[in-house]
Amino acid sequence: MSMLWTQAFWRPRAREGQAARPIPPAMVAGVALLAASTLGLGLAIEPAVRLWGTHPSWSRLIGSPRLYPDIEERLADLLGAPDTLLLPTDISYEIGCLVGCGVPTGWGSAVYAAGVRAGDTVVVYGAGGVGSNAVQGARYAGAKNVVVVDPVEFKRDMAKVFGATHTFADAKAAHDFVVDTTHGQLADHAICTPGVLTEEIVSAAAQVIGKGGKVTITAVGKATEQAVHVHAGLLISYQRQLRGALFGDCNPLYDVPRLLGLYRSGDLKLDELITRRYRLDEVNAAYQDMLDGKLIRGVIVHEH
Repeated sequence: MSMLWTQAFWRPRAREGQAARPIPPAMVAGVALLAASTLGLGLAIEPAVRLWGTHPSWSRLIGSPRLYPDIEERLADLLGAPDTLLLPTDISYEIGCLVGCGVPTGWGSAVYAAGVRAGDTVVVYGAGGVGSNAVQGARYAGAKNVVVVDPVEFKRDMAKVFGATHTFADAKAAHDFVVDTTHGQLADHAICTPGVLTEEIVSAAAQVIGKGGKVTITAVGKATEQAVHVHAGLLISYQRQLRGALFGDCNPLYDVPRLLGLYRSGDLKLDELITRRYRLDEVNAAYQDMLDGKLIRGVIVHEH
């Protein structure tokens, strides 16, 4: 299995006109199951969040792993990506690690990729670390109904904390509710954020949206399966749309500071995302809790 690490970390490398800075004593890693890695690697680098910022009130960095800095530097050079996005001094490392992936991916899937608008009905399939933020994004955009589908009761309960108006354990119950509450017009948006995307989820999402509706797919399925099988007539007759979203269509340089601003103002819940904190030597327990559906987000706090 592969884990995405997001570390709060000073890099002892100076840009032109800037002084080198010391490395602090702490690192925080966000626990996220990505996929079964064919190479068996326990590390996944995410260049998308490795952007450079220079705001004077920011003094710490969030970015990709620093376990292999030479490899990272070469990868960044190949991709033409700047180094890092600075973390404001009033934001903890634990909160900083959350906005490196799951928060913008979910929030942006609703606000940017789906384009949720005031009064919309939105159905979110999967209420984990990404889906919970899709719920927050839909609520923030002004959706009238934010319907969550998740088989895990704990996640359905937490979805209401993040702004869900209704929750269901299965797609059929959610579909019946949407039909009833919209008087047959169906939902405006369906956002797919489960741990593993399946054909059943995509099919349910395509059927729950009405005329001009959109299905936004953020989750990834198994490499050996094709999860998207939708009859063309279903799309053409109602002008439905299916699209994918990477990182929620967010721009890290712009949206990470924006999300932190919403957190400061109380418009985005980040502390509530952290279900449990783990020591580095508890990483296996963290993975098991995640697989057992006990977490919205687990955070590994590593001090050295």
